[in-house]
Order: sequence, then structure tokens, then C-alpha cells
Amino acid sequence: MSRKKQYLHLMDTILTKRSAGLSIREIADYISSSGLVDPDDGPDDRTVRRYINQFEALDDQVKLLDAPFAWSKCAEYGLPWDAAEYVVSLTRRWLQGKLFFFHDENMNLPVPTARHMRWAWRLHVVEPEMEDVDVWCISLQYSVRELTKIVFDEEQHFDDLDNALLYQPWRSHTQMSAYRLRMEHHNQGGKIELLMIRLLDVPGFSPEVKDAIGRSALMPALLDTILPKDYGVLPSAILKEIELALDQVAEG
Repeated sequence: MSRKKQYLHLMDTILTKRSAGLSIREIADYISSSGLVDPDDGPDDRTVRRYINQFEALDDQVKLLDAPFAWSKCAEYGLPWDAAEYVVSLTRRWLQGKLFFFHDENMNLPVPTARHMRWAWRLHVVEPEMEDVDVWCISLQYSVRELTKIVFDEEQHFDDLDNALLYQPWRSHTQMSAYRLRMEHHNQGGKIELLMIRLLDVPGFSPEVKDAIGRSALMPALLDTILPKDYGVLPSAILKEIELALDQVAEG
């Protein structure tokens, strides 16, 4: 059975034309004649309708959680009010460019999504001594996988993250060995770079939301690099090594 062709890069165009009042047929014709795709390879009516239905199926709660975090909406996010102190502090450090050494306060960073901050709080509760940068990176993995599962209605694996919290492989070789043994029978989650590419093509998220989703991940490829799949070392340790190496180059 052949796989359905993907036209995710056209979803914003499809929704824009739909909101302008074009019919399904008119949208398909527009795409085929616009130069956006090969004239003989554009989406048919059924595909256009499927993508429109995919967006309309996103409920208000999904859209709420993937908008920029707002303190006044903590209750709506399902966050206890006593979580606000940590979440606001973490968000403030991010916006001030203090979370990652290669950021500064002049970078106009986006406010992170509520979904991301909800996972950050959960992780902080489990690992209260974990550095903020590690909380940020690991909670982002959780939030991106969760959103991918919801939007695309497909299975996402959390075993590697859940077991990392159980075994804490970054603390010792013994715990790392136990984690690796455990993961022989569990699935590894997908690379965040690939998940982000898919999510940023989903329509219905405003430019502000897409900015929050995309740029909160730093560069997705970098995030995959600083979060090794065996969790033998945390992002904070890798970033410190990178910063030290750059300082040595600058001094040399």
C-alpha cells in the first residue's frame, strides 16, 4: 500500500485560502497553478479537506497550552499556583538570556509555551536539585513529544525520558549501566529536530506561537546533541565544556 504524499509545507496556504472563503476545489486548483508544487503533483480535494479537518480538530485546550505562558492562566493550564514562582523564575532567566551562555538580554527571545512550562514544573518537582538548563532541555523533550502525539494522533515514546528519571544514569557508571539494560526492552524517543520540523508546519498556530515552539528549542539539532540518548551526562555539563573550550580558543 503506497504512503500518502505529505504537503505539510502547504498547510498555512490551505488555511489562509480557506479563511478567505475559497472552496476545497478552488484551494486545490490554486495550489496546482501557483508554482508551489509541480502542476501534476499537487494535493487533491480529499487531501486538502484532510488538512483542514486536522487543524479544526485541535481543541481549545491544545491551543491554550501551546500559546506563550501567562502567569494569570496557571489554573487553566492545570498548574498549581505554588508552581508559579519556579515557572516565572525559569521563564525570566530565559528571557534575560541567562539560561544559556550563548544568549543575552538583547536577543528578544520568545516567551516559552505553557505546555513546556507545565512539563518544566513537573520535572522540577521530581528533580528539585536539577539545574535550570537541564530542566529546560528535558521538559522540552516531553512537551514536543506530547504535542506531536496530540496533533498527529500517533504514538510517541517517553520510555527513555521516564527511565532516565528513574535510573539517573548521569550520576554514575553503575546507574548508566542499569539504564542501558532497562532500555534494551524499551523504545527510544524520536529526535527533537525531526519532530519540530513537523510541528512548525502545522497550521493554526500563530506566528507568535510558532516562534515560542521553535526558538524555545534553541537549534533543535543542538538540543539533540546536548542531550545524549543514554543520558550519561546532562546538557549543563556538555554546555560547560563547550563554553570552556570556546574561552580557551578566545584566549589562545
